[in-house]
Amino acid sequence: MEGTFSRAVGSKKLFHETIGEVEKALAYFERHREKFIDGVRTGFPDIDAMTLGLKPGVSVIGARPEDGLTDFALTVCDNLVTSKDYRVLYFTGNLRSRQVAKRLLSISSRVSLASLEGGVLVSERDFPKITGASGRYGISDDILNIVDGKIDEDIVCSETRRFVGQKNKRKPIVFLDRFQDILPMNDESLYRPSRNIARELTDLANDLDLTMIVLSEMKKVSKTKIPTCADLRDFGAFEYDKLGMLLRKGDVCEQEELGQEAFGMDCFFTNNPYDKSNEPVRLTYLLRCGRFESCAKID
Repeated sequence: MEGTFSRAVGSKKLFHETIGEVEKALAYFERHREKFIDGVRTGFPDIDAMTLGLKPGVSVIGARPEDGLTDFALTVCDNLVTSKDYRVLYFTGNLRSRQVAKRLLSISSRVSLASLEGGVLVSERDFPKITGASGRYGISDDILNIVDGKIDEDIVCSETRRFVGQKNKRKPIVFLDRFQDILPMNDESLYRPSRNIARELTDLANDLDLTMIVLSEMKKVSKTKIPTCADLRDFGAFEYDKLGMLLRKGDVCEQEELGQEAFGMDCFFTNNPYDKSNEPVRLTYLLRCGRFESCAKID
């Protein structure tokens, strides 16, 4: 054809130019990463930058029993409610609804949980914080629904469909605290029922185009072993295609500006957009109020 021609290109030049284009694209992405966050923002900028937000479907968060798993989930819950963009359905098999409410008040107001639970008189400057936190949740019954007591997969599915079906401009988010609490207790082997229940939860979230956050308490990981992202697949419950977050306790530190003892917590990831499971995000766990705060990402 007139006006066309062919030419040979050497691989050295070709791949050098290709790598240059890829590097430019990556540099642009790093500079403008905020624009690419299209999922649910957790309120932790470093986590949101790593995951690009939580997508519809199931996300699994795991931790040892003593590493603040429920408090982390409730901190995310508080961040979502405070943003005024989301409403939350929270399933809990190990706490009563009133206990969850007190923890949320403590996390949201940053007032000691012991003061709220023990009826200890708080200072005058703390009282407006408590009433302010209460007001954020008390404006409507639809902002936060808590389902406690004995929970199984049928209750989770029916209550989730009811909650999602309510007319509300806020987007629904579901927390399941904890996956182990809905497993049958009389089965000798939990591997098969856990896989079936996990598949049912995944199908439910996908069918409703819903973001569901499932907590997994990693009791079976030996205390002498450092938990890893591979341990998130408790009894094979969730496959590797799910976004996974692993909380692991770091060093004890002192938050001088807050006057509260705190733990440094590392948050590891699996199946995030960067596939960088070895690069954790550092969080701070404030023990008195149970709140997690964001810190700089670990290099």
